[in-house]
Amino acid sequence: MKSYAVIKKDTIALHPRKEWDNLGKMVCAHRRYDLGDDELPDYSSATDWAAAFTNYIADNEDTGIDKWATDKWGNYYYIDEITDELNERGLKKFNEWIEKNLIYLPLYLYDHGGITMNTTGFSCGWDSGQVGYIYITREKLKKEYGENIRFTRDFTERIEGYLRAEVETYDQYLTGDVWTIWYYPDADHYNDREETEVVGGYYGRDYAEEVAKSEFGADEVFFEDEAPECIYESEKRAA
Repeated sequence: MKSYAVIKKDTIALHPRKEWDNLGKMVCAHRRYDLGDDELPDYSSATDWAAAFTNYIADNEDTGIDKWATDKWGNYYYIDEITDELNERGLKKFNEWIEKNLIYLPLYLYDHGGITMNTTGFSCGWDSGQVGYIYITREKLKKEYGENIRFTRDFTERIEGYLRAEVETYDQYLTGDVWTIWYYPDADHYNDREETEVVGGYYGRDYAEEVAKSEFGADEVFFEDEAPECIYESEKRAA
């Protein structure tokens, strides 16, 4: 007897940014899509993504820096009095804090007949561009790994790898690369619904195929557009 697995699209996959616990925080801005964990506001004084990100950090993270500090005459050190956003001195001050206290990566989106995201950018400049950042603070890392962790180059690179992995998982969700495995342990019992195991939530086509073989122990694995017709006929009879 042979066992089979049929891998189908998971149409009710969990949103990895809204329904999972993640290490990093994604802040994004796009005129048409709701992306990531939080929206990066449209700071009128920001001339580039980096300036917008710095303003966001100043407004949303506990930096220990008083954004509203003034001199003895009441003039603001770090913000523009008209926009209440960071001035040149403020951008420099908070950028210094960011470089010492955050690990972060840029986020890019390609939008053409669907959307896909990465941390390195896309070759097509017309349909792609930056949409934000993913980051984590040193304070959160200390809570995760202990107060005595050392922020070495190796440790930083390891955390950057985790952040890239989170972006890859989110991209799999955005592109519909999430799968359900239908397992048939006995080729002679296609029409017995009770002998079919169905498990979803596998992110990545290759990973789903690997699980079907290694964990379910399927002798043969098919994707839904490749499965033998008899399998679908059996599902119709069992329904």
